[in-house]
Amino acid sequence: MLVTLKEILSETIEKKYAVPALNGHDFFTAQGCLLACEQMNKPLILMYSGDFTFPYAFRQDVHMRMLLEMGRCSKVPVCIMIDHAGSYELCLQAIHYGCGGVMIDASTQPFDKNVEIVSEVVKAAHACGVSVEAEIGHVGGYEGTPDEGVAKPEFYTKPDEAERFASLTKVDALAVAFGSNHGPYQGTPHLDIPRLQEIRKRVGGLPLVLHGGSGLPDEEFSKAVENGINKVNYISGMQINCANAMRKLSEENAGKRLTSRQLMEVGVDAVVAETKHILEVFNTQALDMQASASEAVTANNYR
Repeated sequence: MLVTLKEILSETIEKKYAVPALNGHDFFTAQGCLLACEQMNKPLILMYSGDFTFPYAFRQDVHMRMLLEMGRCSKVPVCIMIDHAGSYELCLQAIHYGCGGVMIDASTQPFDKNVEIVSEVVKAAHACGVSVEAEIGHVGGYEGTPDEGVAKPEFYTKPDEAERFASLTKVDALAVAFGSNHGPYQGTPHLDIPRLQEIRKRVGGLPLVLHGGSGLPDEEFSKAVENGINKVNYISGMQINCANAMRKLSEENAGKRLTSRQLMEVGVDAVVAETKHILEVFNTQALDMQASASEAVTANNYR
């Protein structure tokens, strides 16, 4: 069942849980995430990269059709969304594809410019019934950069700016920086929970998002969820565990006949196990919704 980002996060604040936002970059990883959520009757957000880079996919529109069909056929609520879209145009393309949510990332811009860009996306998305996530402060260290895994306190979200930003933009979810970072951590991660608590107080009933979750210990996740986080982006850790399972099978069968299907099967099994684990850690709960896709999403699906 396809739903919007706003719908899938609608009960998270009151019930103090987070919905995992996982890897939709390839079929078998997305399949593993969905299998786990269906087996546990829990909601799921499937994301794909904001730069639309699918070097292994022959057509991006076909890839999106695949994700949307997987979500539509699922027994649990699923939101398909673009992650870290860097422009208004990419967000419009995602809306056209049929996404239930778009994450516009103008967090490296000055505050006023961030507000301006996000507000334009909100205006267009809300007119189509699509939810918007944005970021204030900056969760840096993107994979493959020298700062990967390094959280910089000078980029942490200021609670007063989070309050103003939420009020000015009318976003449906807000990504905040308080110690997490994209990619596997360098050193020991430490979340600034008092900062998160103050942000939660300032923004009231607005869902908060933790980016760069991979590498956090379970207890840090639990503290973040208990103190106001409602969506957790978790991709690098899932990809690494999947790759490790495939590598282990390959090493165990060195010199023997081994097919790509066998590798994918152990990869999916690893993804299922990891997804079930984080659903427990995030305290993710079943979402009470009618067994039909939302009008907002179906209105924008491929025809």
